[in-house]
Amino acid sequence: MEEQNRLDPSIRPYHVFINHRGPDVKNSLASTIYYSLRGKGLHVFFDTEEFQPGQGLEPTITNAIRTSLVHIAIVSPRYAESPWCLDELRQMLKSGARIFPVFYNVPPNDLLRLQNGKGIFANSFEELKSKKNNNNKCRYDSETLLQWRKALEEVSNISGLELDSSKFNGGQGKLVNTLVAHVMAHVTKERKKPLKALDDAFEDFIYFLSESRNECDSVRIVGMVGVTGSGKTTLAEEFYHRRLGYFDRCSFLLDVRKASERNGLQALQSQLLKDLTGHEEKICNISKGKEMLEDGVNCLSRHTSCKFLIVIDDVDNPDQLDALLLEDCLLGSGSWVIVTCRDKSILKLSKISLHYKMKPLVRDDARELLCREAFHQVEPIPGFDNVVETALSKCGGLPLYLKLLGRHLHLYANNREESWEQELDMVSDIGDICKITYNALEEEEKQIFLDIACFFQGMEKKSAIRIWDGLGWRGARALLKLENMCLVEINEKNRMKMEEFHSNLGREIADQQLITSPDLPCRVWRANEVTDFFEGRLPVPEHIKNRGFTEGTRSNHRQFGRKRLRTYTVSSVTIELFHVNGDLPDDILSDRLRDLVWFRWINCPRTSIPLPEMSNLRVLDLVNGNFTTLCDSTSQ
Repeated sequence: MEEQNRLDPSIRPYHVFINHRGPDVKNSLASTIYYSLRGKGLHVFFDTEEFQPGQGLEPTITNAIRTSLVHIAIVSPRYAESPWCLDELRQMLKSGARIFPVFYNVPPNDLLRLQNGKGIFANSFEELKSKKNNNNKCRYDSETLLQWRKALEEVSNISGLELDSSKFNGGQGKLVNTLVAHVMAHVTKERKKPLKALDDAFEDFIYFLSESRNECDSVRIVGMVGVTGSGKTTLAEEFYHRRLGYFDRCSFLLDVRKASERNGLQALQSQLLKDLTGHEEKICNISKGKEMLEDGVNCLSRHTSCKFLIVIDDVDNPDQLDALLLEDCLLGSGSWVIVTCRDKSILKLSKISLHYKMKPLVRDDARELLCREAFHQVEPIPGFDNVVETALSKCGGLPLYLKLLGRHLHLYANNREESWEQELDMVSDIGDICKITYNALEEEEKQIFLDIACFFQGMEKKSAIRIWDGLGWRGARALLKLENMCLVEINEKNRMKMEEFHSNLGREIADQQLITSPDLPCRVWRANEVTDFFEGRLPVPEHIKNRGFTEGTRSNHRQFGRKRLRTYTVSSVTIELFHVNGDLPDDILSDRLRDLVWFRWINCPRTSIPLPEMSNLRVLDLVNGNFTTLCDSTSQ
């Protein structure tokens, strides 16, 4: 038995089903295709059991055919000898899923000759027709034989790949590579196929905009309001991409809340200026940045009739809108600004009066989303309807909850229904889902998860791995595990992203570990707490203060800052990773940062940096600084 069968595939959703004739290709072409697809991370059904005469398709195979996104039919010379191959093909065509035929030593056109009793499979069909059962009656009736013949004719008309094994020209390797590329493209497309729920939400938003239209408004500024997980960002992205072609200049500022914490509002102002005017400028002062934005857009609007589309996503502070939201008088007629926010009062403070409230998904749409994540199909696997209903009742129609719970349940796709029910019993809210998944990690993986939650969101994957490797951790291995468990996503720019629930959980755990876990890395990540830590006001536990680390000793305690730091008074903890926004006193630069593995300094006002010798430094990230030289004459 293959591994897939050992894991009870009767309930497992598959990406690919391979239909083949064992004696022809099982140990050659079919196996190569199977392992190549598995190497790409796909779940592939590749049956290894022979069936007994007179036995119908096993429920395992029938279900695998029904649930697979893609079918591969390897049609070989002895293919039609097997009634099971033929009946699998019939069911594959009936399922409506995409079929990729591979014609192995069989010309596709030859299959069409069956209708005249000719061709490569004519003798095989005659033998099937003559087979008798124990009662000396025909084992396969004429209707069944007709369906199998039609299935072969139909598959011959599907564009596929051909291989002649008698030609030693590397054809098999090329065929497998081509086939795998086609399958991967189709699976990716199916997984990203828009949900009906998203189409419905988009249409509802458009209807809201048309109903609330005021002829006096030449510029529309709309707030999109909803709780965490209600789909604000997803709907805003959908509107942005569908309406992109109607505007002259467009900008999407994604996740303003986290981006402003990470790089400052100046970086977002620079992005907005570049998107709207094409000018790339370094902005070091928020007030000056706002002036540059207003002047640039005003100049553009005076000389052209530009229509702008701007999305400001996930705002949680009025200061963010003060820095990024332009007066409607500066924007050309027909321009749109969309702001997503959890707190309606922030919109009101910025005089945004038009508010669209997100709605929970209706039952059918919620069910589709959950099933896509849990089963990789739009319907539950047979026997799991009750589990799905229980899961739906826990999510309240919120898309992010449904996605997270579905992904969590997919981790248990090899278990039976009662195992899923036990898993759901442990989940009272979405926080429980995150905790259960976190607790399943190894200790090193947990620490890397906490690093990302507190500090590394938006960082390039390679940079983070270099940092963790510098700390003696297996960064690439741990990050892959976090990706596979859907705790971290890597976006198209190869940067790390984490859902808000996971980020909040990580920060809560980091706070707890600071007090309760003396042997684990501690993380101080809030700007005011970092200042308090350096000034000795943060109530750091005695077991941390009195560990007696001497200068130069590598400790596993790490501190981060995002604010100007003043007097340093705590000397017992070695700092390995550090992030600061603004200036640093010379004594901290020279005395406390020698053991750094990662140093990120944004908006440094100095023209030179008196860095000490840092033998462990792996990543130095200097953003928006005024420096002209890295070190001054006093540096080592």
